[in-house]
Amino acid sequence: MEGGGGGRTNSSNNSRQGSGSARKMINRRAIRASAFVVDEPGEGDPTKPGYKAYTPPVIPKSDVAKQLIYNAIRNNVLFKACSSEELKDLIDAFSTKTCLKNEIVIQEGAQGDGFYVLSNGSVNVYEATEFKGTLHPGMGFGEIALLYSCPRTATVRAREECDLWFMDRRAFRAIMARHKRKRLTMKLMLLEKVRIYLLFNY
Repeated sequence: MEGGGGGRTNSSNNSRQGSGSARKMINRRAIRASAFVVDEPGEGDPTKPGYKAYTPPVIPKSDVAKQLIYNAIRNNVLFKACSSEELKDLIDAFSTKTCLKNEIVIQEGAQGDGFYVLSNGSVNVYEATEFKGTLHPGMGFGEIALLYSCPRTATVRAREECDLWFMDRRAFRAIMARHKRKRLTMKLMLLEKVRIYLLFNY
């Protein structure tokens, strides 16, 4: 927990340890959840009932902001298999959010709606009332919500006024589905070229 009379050095070490503990906790849950990606009706796939055309947003960003988001997601288990083109489109879809000091960013038990990357400020992570650690700029959290709608497993509260980048599940799925269709189309075109070649050469 924060506080106590351990001095500045101990406080700094505890903060780093808590940050690592919170990040590992989130990563473990993301790894477990990544095996259970379930598409919801009408999201991103025009062959599904209830499909409605949706174009993910493209939010202008500085090169510094793009690099911060890239660094936050590149080693995340959900994004490791993404191509550079997919990562670019995902980064473009992040929008800005601001939270005031002590404001709840995500509430344990509430339905998850997206993924956050901290740009400025810091946030504390709690499970029930137990303090799990502090997250700092360049760190991401809430990625399980990109996979499916489920209750949040922790509460994240702003320690100070914070700026965050946010991407919701709908944008994530639409972008991933678009690139999946593109890869499938390219494979079908290649197979057609092979078929035509074989037809005229054998």
